[in-house]
This record gives sequence, C-alpha cells and structure tokens, in this order.
Amino acid sequence: MLDFAALWFKDAFQHQGCPICYLRARDDARYIFTILYEYVTDGGVRATFVNSLGYCSEHAWAQQRTEVERWGDGLGTATMYESVLAQNLDGLDEFIRATRRAMARERSPIWRGIARVVRRLGRATPALPFGVVPRAPCRVCELGAQGERALLETFAQKIGWDEFRAWYRASDGLCLPHLNATLERIADADARRFVIEVTLEKLEANAVALREYWRKHDYRFQDEPITDAERQAWRRAVEQFVGNRRWTQ
Repeated sequence: MLDFAALWFKDAFQHQGCPICYLRARDDARYIFTILYEYVTDGGVRATFVNSLGYCSEHAWAQQRTEVERWGDGLGTATMYESVLAQNLDGLDEFIRATRRAMARERSPIWRGIARVVRRLGRATPALPFGVVPRAPCRVCELGAQGERALLETFAQKIGWDEFRAWYRASDGLCLPHLNATLERIADADARRFVIEVTLEKLEANAVALREYWRKHDYRFQDEPITDAERQAWRRAVEQFVGNRRWTQ
C-alpha cells in the first residue's frame, strides 16, 4: 500500500545521486526557507538561534543564499543575527573581564600557590562563557539528523515491497555512508542482499564510465566522443563514496 513516505522516495529516486541525501537536503532547505518566511521574529525560534550562536557554517551560508535568492536582500538574516551578535558581545566582554581577573590573580603569590594546589587536585579549567561557545547545536543539523534517521527507517521497511525495489533499482542508488546506515536497519536477509546487489551494479557501471573517461583523455583516443555518463563519472564517484553535496556555492 502506497503512502506519502513511499511517494517521497519515488520522487527522490528520480533525482541524481543518493535518495537519502536528496531528501535530507530538501528538508533542510524547507526548514531554512520556512524560518525566513514565517518565524524570523518568533521568540522561541530566536532564542534557539541565539543559544546555538546561529547555524553551523554550512547552514548559515545556506540561509544567506536562500534569502538572497528568494527575496533579494538579507533583512531576515540581519534580524536574527542582531540578537546573536548582542549575546556574543556580552559573552566576549565577560571573557575579557574574567581573563583580566585571572591575570591579576597570577601576579599574586597567594593566588599562584592556590593555582598550584588546584592543578594537583586535577580540577577542570572553567568553561568558556556563552558567546564564545554555543549552548546548543545547529538547529538545522539537529532536526536534519532526526529526519534522516526516520528516512533510513522508512527505506529499511519499504525495501521489501516489489514496487519500491523497482523504483530503487532505477535510481542512482545509495551513497556508501547511507548504505551502511540502512543495512544496519534491514532485518530481512533477502532485502539486505538486494540493496547490496544494486549498489554493486551502480559502482561497477560507474567504474566502467570512469575508466572510459580517463582513457579518452589519452591523446591516442581524444577524438572519441565522451558520453554524458562518462563526463559525470568522476563527480558520481565522489557522490557514491561521500554522498551528494547538499548546498552549492
């Protein structure tokens, strides 16, 4: 019986590269767009954004590119980062004050003696204040990882369907990281064997195209036309081993 999850995969199988990578990138992009479109001034969203000091490098630049492409400016990003900058400056200011206090103590013989005792006791160095390090992880990464686990579970459940298998065989197949993660979740031996067989087919086909791409760069065969599969083979090889690049520059 078909459901929305199966249909999402059916669509993903028709796109280039690993379907799990495609769906993860789609969900990340939707989240970033939704935040910019509806929740820039939402208190809860802003608090989460501040706690993580914005997003990770990948998703911070994705947010910037999304806003420029969709609206032609950066007002939403500016609004969200204004709060982050304010908190960051407060944290850095506290860090500077704490550093000055520590330097003053180091000049005191009494405090130097206390520091030696603390080191002997193995006491941990105090954590850096907020603003220097975040209180929470990137929210896009966090939600994306949760969604990816759900996608892997769904794939593992539905790969037993004949129709789902046919869709998958016609796709580019899973990248190796997602293959490994999926195999951990597939209990049925026949389904595991099928997924591995399809992966081998895709790897072998691309290996042939890659060798032809390399061969046709030899001056003796440079007049032979390069097919589209051969032209994409080196990029496809990278995708097969590490997954699709989710955001383009």
